[in-house]
Amino acid sequence: MSQRKRKRKPHPNYVNWMRESKRLKRLSEPAEVIDEDIMMYDVINVTTVIQERACIDHQPLPNIPSATTMSLSPSQSDKSLCSLPAEILYYLIDYLDVPDVLSLSEVNSTLKMLVDTEYYGHLMLPCKAGLLNTLTTPPRLKVLRLTTNRCFRLLLNPKTGRLPFNELNLTHLKELSLSGANYKQGVSHSFDYILKDEYISTLLEILQVVSADTLTRLEFNTENTTRMVTHVAPALRKFRRLQRLTLHGRSSDAPRATQPHTGGQLLTVLANNTYATQLELKKYLLKESNVLTLSCHWIRVLRVDLGKTGNMNLVDMRCLEELVLLSADFMTGCYCPRHHSQGNLVQNMGEGSPNLRYCNDVDLKRLEMMNGTDKDRKPWWVIVQSMGTRFCKLDRELRYRREQGADRRETFFPEYEIGCMSWAQYYEHDIDPLLEQD
Repeated sequence: MSQRKRKRKPHPNYVNWMRESKRLKRLSEPAEVIDEDIMMYDVINVTTVIQERACIDHQPLPNIPSATTMSLSPSQSDKSLCSLPAEILYYLIDYLDVPDVLSLSEVNSTLKMLVDTEYYGHLMLPCKAGLLNTLTTPPRLKVLRLTTNRCFRLLLNPKTGRLPFNELNLTHLKELSLSGANYKQGVSHSFDYILKDEYISTLLEILQVVSADTLTRLEFNTENTTRMVTHVAPALRKFRRLQRLTLHGRSSDAPRATQPHTGGQLLTVLANNTYATQLELKKYLLKESNVLTLSCHWIRVLRVDLGKTGNMNLVDMRCLEELVLLSADFMTGCYCPRHHSQGNLVQNMGEGSPNLRYCNDVDLKRLEMMNGTDKDRKPWWVIVQSMGTRFCKLDRELRYRREQGADRRETFFPEYEIGCMSWAQYYEHDIDPLLEQD
């Protein structure tokens, strides 16, 4: 009978023997073959030291109450939230955000005991070995928020060579952020960054484990290949409560899906396969000749970082209400839409997103009402184009006041005027009727 071949578990390229002078010599500690001509000696000790230096050590250890102090049985006379059965409270917690769960634990000792015995608020990897051992051993607290912005190599167990994600309890995860330098090395003569297979498989495994009713925020890296369309995009469809999707990219070309059935660009495919209403694009560095076209009906908030020369085209973004540009023009240092997409973004915003209300910190509807009456009022994108550099000053001023926490009604530049009114009166203009119509 033929014996079944056992599947080998992934393990680093550890070696215990080395050939010297035509003879094999046993090493005192295992070494790792990193490349053909590069070898790391005493790899376990070196990796342990590197991980200890990279650890985020200010995370508290979970305070799990003992079994003798736990009394969650409801009282007949008590009509507060604590009178509900624990099963009902756990069901309610599934639909709360992470800050709300942490606030719930501060209400009284009973709710704190209930939260501390089941959940751990925010885990940042890499962490101390003591914290990781506590979370990976019974009762295995449910992690609500998981964040890592490091290379996965720093997360490997030096002895087993495994990542810690499979040992954590991520079934009730609410926020997930997997970023960091997890791209393949040695890709020559190419500006495309390919993610490591280990990163893609880990992301898919986590998404498969997480409950469909708990995840509200998701952040991960993308690449310019069809794996995003064929593997990652279908895995995003089950999360019905997903609110915010953040995508990281490092390609200098506009990422496109090459398969014919996708019918669009990669980012549009990923956004259309989720229920998220907030989309954020980070580090998508585009050339001047490339245009990033986005088309998603239900996106309401869009934050975009396309680099200094990025071009963007909005198509049928009918629900878009707020647009935030995260990258400034390299010539003027201005974040306003007049200096993006070679000056074509303002008109494209008006045509592709008719319900747009805010751009950066500027209220476009308020700006529209300040210029003219109901009969001769022009659309806001026409007003922005006619204002020229005055709109740039307005955008820069409002951004500065928000960052400094200054009073928005205070006049910084009294001589600056927009349209028919002093710009110092921008926030004093009454738009309550407009808000009532919305």
